Amino acid sequence: PLSRTVFLGKPTQEFLDAEKATLEGMEAGLAAAKPGNACEDIANAFFGVLKRYGIVKDNRTGYSIGLSYPP
Repeated sequence: PLSRTVFLGKPTQEFLDAEKATLEGMEAGLAAAKPGNACEDIANAFFGVLKRYGIVKDNRTGYSIGLSYPP
């Protein structure tokens, strides 16, 4: 979930907290992925969880797949 991040040795508590926030954020985003919701709703659900953990992410989320491929 953390972009294939690998930690050698014992992870710090800060790293473990970031992992927990990311997992909870992903769950919140998936829960918001419902018919009628916009991508913004999904991103806001994810960012809202991060904010509760004191993590500020002020740019986009997701992958750019599709931007380079015509419909």
